[in-house]
Amino acid sequence: MNQIARLAGKESFILTRIELFNWGGFHGLHQAAIHQEGTAVIGPTGSGKTTLVDALMTLLCANPRYNLASTGGHESDRDLISYVRGVSGPGDGGEGQSHIARPGKTVTGIAATLEREGQQVRLGALLWFDSTSSSAADLKKLWMFSDNPTQTLDHWLNIWHDGGARSLKQMEKETTGIWIWLNNKKQYLARLRDFFEVGENAFTLLNRAAGLKQLNSIDEIFRELVLDDHSAFDRATEVANSFDGLTEIHQELETARKQQQSLQPVALSWDKYQKQEQQLADRKALESLLPIWFAQQASQLWREKVSHIEVELGESQTREEQIQSQLELQKKVVTDCLQRYLQVGGANIDELNERIKDWQKTLGSRETLAHQYQQLTRNLGLPPDLSQPQLEANQHEAEARCEQFADDIKLKQEEVYQKGVLSHRMTEELRERETERAEIARRPDSNLPAHYQAFRSELAEALNVDESELPFVAELIQVKPEEAQWRGAIERAVGSNRLRILVAPESAQEALRWVNQRNNRLHVRLLEVKLPHSPARFFDDGFTRKLLWKDHPWREAVKALLVENDRHCVDSPEQLRDTPHAMTVQGLMSGKQRFYDKHDQKRLDEDWLTGFDNRDRLNFLAKEIAALQEQVKTANAAFEFAKGEVGVLQNQAISFQKIQQIDYDSIDVPGAKSQLDALRERLENLIRPDSDASVAKANLMRLKRLNLNSISSSEPPIKSLMGWIQNSPQPGQQNVRPSKLRKKVCRMKSESCARHIFLWWLWFNCLTFAIWNVNMSGEFNKKLRVLKVNCID
Repeated sequence: MNQIARLAGKESFILTRIELFNWGGFHGLHQAAIHQEGTAVIGPTGSGKTTLVDALMTLLCANPRYNLASTGGHESDRDLISYVRGVSGPGDGGEGQSHIARPGKTVTGIAATLEREGQQVRLGALLWFDSTSSSAADLKKLWMFSDNPTQTLDHWLNIWHDGGARSLKQMEKETTGIWIWLNNKKQYLARLRDFFEVGENAFTLLNRAAGLKQLNSIDEIFRELVLDDHSAFDRATEVANSFDGLTEIHQELETARKQQQSLQPVALSWDKYQKQEQQLADRKALESLLPIWFAQQASQLWREKVSHIEVELGESQTREEQIQSQLELQKKVVTDCLQRYLQVGGANIDELNERIKDWQKTLGSRETLAHQYQQLTRNLGLPPDLSQPQLEANQHEAEARCEQFADDIKLKQEEVYQKGVLSHRMTEELRERETERAEIARRPDSNLPAHYQAFRSELAEALNVDESELPFVAELIQVKPEEAQWRGAIERAVGSNRLRILVAPESAQEALRWVNQRNNRLHVRLLEVKLPHSPARFFDDGFTRKLLWKDHPWREAVKALLVENDRHCVDSPEQLRDTPHAMTVQGLMSGKQRFYDKHDQKRLDEDWLTGFDNRDRLNFLAKEIAALQEQVKTANAAFEFAKGEVGVLQNQAISFQKIQQIDYDSIDVPGAKSQLDALRERLENLIRPDSDASVAKANLMRLKRLNLNSISSSEPPIKSLMGWIQNSPQPGQQNVRPSKLRKKVCRMKSESCARHIFLWWLWFNCLTFAIWNVNMSGEFNKKLRVLKVNCID
């Protein structure tokens, strides 16, 4: 609170408001109120905090260093041009510019308001370019200081727009409490220092302090910005150097203390290291003896197990030979029974079963196709009966309908094409209008169509002049607001002269040569400027009296042009009849006696081109775009509807074509049912229980079941052997079940095969144990190495 009271004292000016217009990323007028107790400027990166501070520094410093708060207070990566143009990098037009917000003619305004006990002062600046240049030499600067409360940034901008810097200088002469300097910042800053009673480095120090994020050299700041007397600098340097020796001594003491603390854990870990070393030697000795002992024990156990398995293998082989003999005998009996079954009619039964299955599939297929055919005929309004005569009648009707549909589809497709062309043309016209609106918005000082302005830009480039030196007549005149009801009639009266470009005499020959040698794709109208010797004299009641004339060097030439087409403004057709060269507010015009015209090819409120800005053109384009959007929507809907109609007709034509392609045999369900019933009746006669074929089939099935039972009785010995293999314990508490070994045992035919398999089994178990032992030894060695590292550290 004491600091606030001190800052708000009788001798201190407090910043209360900052105003910006087209400054950096701030487009248009922005105002920031500053509270007397302090205001925090916060926001994400790129939100404009530093941009706001740099505006204030521009008003206070001779050579402000911009963007210091963002770069840490060491360097300036922006300049005044970049803030006026609204670019992200420097405003020199180089490759560093990623985006230019205001590339053409533009003006920037900044102002700061300071107050002290009711007294108010305002600092301001207007910066502008009259062309597309980004050179510092082309930047115009106007510096202002005012203690008159009525003088505001908004007021200065309005005066500048009306008459430029000349009007502002005139205001300075006519108004008290304001001082203006054109392109002379030195005198402006001298006025500020005298008024605020500060030294030359005060505002520069403020600029540096506003951008500080870290202090790399406070000596540099005080030497450059605070201290004026340099006589004590050498003595201060000697005193500062005397502290360097103390710093080195303190660092050596700290290093010794850290070394003592780091050696203390070594003594504590040495005993633990020796114990771990002894345990490691014991484990290595055990590691060398353990595989030999395990191999001896495993060899003895496996020899005993192999002997037991060899006995069981011999018994299993004997049993297998007996079962094989029985199997061969039973196969012979089964063959005899099969021959008997076939002789008494078994072959016919199998054949009938196969034919019945085939006809069942055929019946299912025909029922599916018949259902689809009947559904199709109902949808098309045809009789759905499943008979060959009705199918032929439907196919004849389908052929006639297909011919009719072909003609209808052709007509509809032509209609779809026409509507598609209409929709495309309207869409293209809408896109052109939207493109023109974007181009017009980029040129706020003209109300002309975009393609005329583009032609003017090409001509200016060819003549190497600024576009402002090639104005259209329409850009230099504007109907007075109080005469707005005459706007449409005046536009018609001026006529094509609105699109006439004024060319300086020294550029006329080159302009004619350039226009003559190219296809310009529009009606080009040029006027070589020749200023009249005397002012133009308009009719007292002529439409030229209702115009405002833009402040331009060639304004008198435009007046001389329009005075030739001036018309009397009358209130009624009766007055028009008696007045040559007159016109009414509705657009009716008279020429010489007995000649009258009214150009109603367009509405009176359309195609307005005059004016000092682009508002009328933008409003006209907005209305046209809205109307075209509705037309495009309607045309697209009609196009989609026509496409849908074509799709419906094509689907119906395809359905009739399917009717033509149907074969009666594919939907003959009654015929398939009768054939299936006949086959089933023949099968029933053959498979009656008292028939010879049924008795022979029963004997055949009984013998097959007997053979299967005999083969199954030989499996228990082999299953016992496989159970032992699957349940064998393995090293490391793991149950290994090798599927390859199980298959080999089931197929083995001799004693040598059995020995081979079980020797492989023994080797597998020994290898598994060795791998387990190596893994355990590796883990122990790893722990010991970690302990050694800890002791060394």
